[in-house]
Formats: sequence, structure tokens, C-alpha cells
Amino acid sequence: MASSTRGIILYELNEVPKKIIETFIKLRPKSTISKIINRSKLIETYTNDTGELHPWTTWPTLHRGVNNNLHNIQFINQELENNINLKYPPIWDILQKNKISVGVFGSLQSFPPIKSNYVKYYLPDTFAPSYNSYPEELENFQKFNLSLCKDNKAISNSIKGKHYYYFLKLILSNSISFHSFIKTFNQVIKEIYSIKNKARRPLLQPTLNFDLFIKYLKKEKPNFTTYFTNHVAGMMHRYWAYLYKNDQNYVDDFHKSSIIKAMDIVDRQLKVLIKFSEKYNYNIIITSSMGQKARDSISQDEDIILNSVSKLCLALGLNSKDYSELPAMQPDVCISCANKKALNNLRSKIKKITDFNNEEIIIERYQPVELNLNISLKMTKSISVNSKIKIFNEVKNLKDAGLQKINRDPGTGYHCPEGTLLTYGDNNFERLFNDLIKTNKIIDTTKITPLILNYFKVDVPKYMNS
Repeated sequence: MASSTRGIILYELNEVPKKIIETFIKLRPKSTISKIINRSKLIETYTNDTGELHPWTTWPTLHRGVNNNLHNIQFINQELENNINLKYPPIWDILQKNKISVGVFGSLQSFPPIKSNYVKYYLPDTFAPSYNSYPEELENFQKFNLSLCKDNKAISNSIKGKHYYYFLKLILSNSISFHSFIKTFNQVIKEIYSIKNKARRPLLQPTLNFDLFIKYLKKEKPNFTTYFTNHVAGMMHRYWAYLYKNDQNYVDDFHKSSIIKAMDIVDRQLKVLIKFSEKYNYNIIITSSMGQKARDSISQDEDIILNSVSKLCLALGLNSKDYSELPAMQPDVCISCANKKALNNLRSKIKKITDFNNEEIIIERYQPVELNLNISLKMTKSISVNSKIKIFNEVKNLKDAGLQKINRDPGTGYHCPEGTLLTYGDNNFERLFNDLIKTNKIIDTTKITPLILNYFKVDVPKYMNS
């Protein structure tokens, strides 16, 4: 590292609240996380974002030091370059412009990659519209990563030949460790043995991408780096009610242990990072941008996904060449339109797809930004019963509009403003956070970026609530 200041690793533990951490350390009293808490504090955070909370909004709030009423980031693959990134840039951009070396690894809303002498590696999030990353090894991994995410919308589908091809290339290039290869092989065998094991497939992602993260962290040693993982959040959404007492009688030992299994992966990764931090003088921040809690009502186990944009266009009488689907998180869909006319035609005609009760099933959640439209697919009781829809008042099958009904695990946990924060580092670093909670029992997530900027002696922009 070029700076004499200790580096910072920002470990982005998506949506994990204090309750999960407290449960984990009770079950794992000798864990790495328990050791961290024994020497520092378990701090609760809070996001003051307005509207429905989503990680693709709350992480920009943390990264940019302003709430969503200012940064106005609403959906995945919203256009950010021309306005938002200039007015409220993310922390890694501010640091590299101040000649502080950075690395970005999977942080939400981080596309497109920033290229600079002070950016040592850059892997955008798993919803990026293309595999652009650097160096080339990370780009090869992103091809594999995006391919898996695209082909496994809301459920774990069969593993395709192209996935094995990408995976083999990563093994041959030593991008994936032998340990991770064995874990992946064991997962495939378990899925063959029991279909229930497919539910644990998302736990492979952090195992595989951490190999590359630690490789580049050791190689480049930037002053500041991010590392994002969503695997615990996914397990909490599905299996919160299995881990905690509930009135719905959700009892299944396999699912009950899934969240803790996910936290075990976090614990192993933090053990590696602590060893690295002690050898190379780094501080670690483990934080979420918000949290989860039990849902007030369990979500239904049926859903609709979009399989084919071209079929949707054909059903609506639109030219499919004018539209392409960008990655998004189910039930959201993001469609890129060729021009304003194509955008307006799509906005008008999606209203013509309804269920038998004339209820719209394709909902425009937000005003479009530039030429990207975010829509949400809505399962209704009518569709659940007959699997039919109406297109311009004519009865059709779902597949005629490129849609498909799926069964998925019902959602039992959902987003809440309260998140969590842990630190591991020298006394001066930990004192920064301890001083903050002397006056605030809960840390506003917009306070985190200004604190990091101050630590690196970088001027905090006036718009931030420092």
C-alpha cells in the first residue's frame, strides 16, 4: 500500500441484522465472530431511506453518504453514469480520485467499472448488464457468475453444459481453489442424491468468489476494498421462520440450519481476513446496509417469471429488436428500450396483459430512467387457479407472453431498516466507531462513508451528513 495509514476492508454482509449475529454466537461461542465481538462491540445500524427498502437502494445510501431521497437510485440497472455518479459518487470513486488505491468486489450498483491507476481490481455486482470487469481473470469469472444468475431466476434450475464449461476454465486457470472445487463437486452429488439440496446451491457463490477476492487482495493490497456477499440474505428470506418460533408451524431441520450454515461461511471468510489484516496492517468493517426480520405474513409459494422478452414483444405486437432484458432480482424485470418511442409503446401495451379478473399482472414500479424500464410480475389468485391470462382480452397461455409459473420457497423474512456493524482493527480505528455511538446508540448508515473518508484524510463532501 502506498499510504502509511492502515488499509480498510469493507465486508458487505447483505441484510444481516443483530438478531442473526446474536443467534450465531450463541450457537458458535468459539467462532471468529464471537472473538471479534469479545474485543469490540456489536453495533446496530439504521437506514433512513424512504419507501420500500431494497439492497440496490440501501447500499448506494451507505456508499454515497446520502439517503435515497437525494441519490434517487430505485432499481437494478438504472442508468447512473450521467447524473447520479457525478453528483453523489460512491466511496471508491472519491478515494481513487484522491489517489487512495481501491478494489471493488461485487458491490451493488457498481457497474460500470471505473478504470484508473488507483483502481487495482474491479468486479461489478451479479446483476451487471455485461461481464466487463478487470483484470481479465475477473472478467472470465463474471461470465460464469452472470450466466448462473440469469439461468436461475428465483429457483435453482438444472446446471447447464455452459456452466460446466465456464467452471472448468476457472479451474484450469487456477482461479478456483482445490478446496472450492471439492465443495462444488460435493454439492452436485448432493443434488443428485436429494432435490432438497438444491436449496443450498446459493451457498457455493461466496465460496467460489472469495477465492478470487483473497487472491487479488493479497496480490494488489489496495488501501481500501469492498467485498459483497448476499448468501445469508437469501437464506433468511426463505428460512427465517424455520430458525425462529412462528405460528405457521414451519418445522424442518434442514431448512432450520440453512441460515447458520450460511453464517458459517461468513465466519470462515472473516478468519482468513483477520489473518491477512494482522499480517498486512488492515482494519475490517463488517456491515449491512439494512437488515431483515420476520414477515408479517408469509409470501405465497407461486410466482411468475419472464422467460422470453421476444415472446412478450410478439404477444404485444412490438418489434423484439427494440428490447433486451437486463439482469434484475425476481419479481422485478428490467428492460432496455432502443428509443423513447419503443419505451412508450412498451409502457402502454403491458397494461393489456391481465388475469381473468382484468387485474394487471405487469406492474410499472418506478418511472423509467433514460431508456431502462423496471417492471414487476404479479401472481394473482386467478392465474394460480387456471394458469391462463388475457392479452388484448383474448385468452392465452402464460407461455404465449414468454411467462412461466413457478413454485418457490415462500418468503418468511423481509427487509427492515435495522442492520448491524462490527469492526476489527487497531484501537484508533475502533475508537472512531465507539465515539460515534456515544451520541448515537444506532449508527445512521450515511455516517459510515464520511467516517472512512476522514480516516484516509480525504475531505468529506458538503452534501454528506458527516
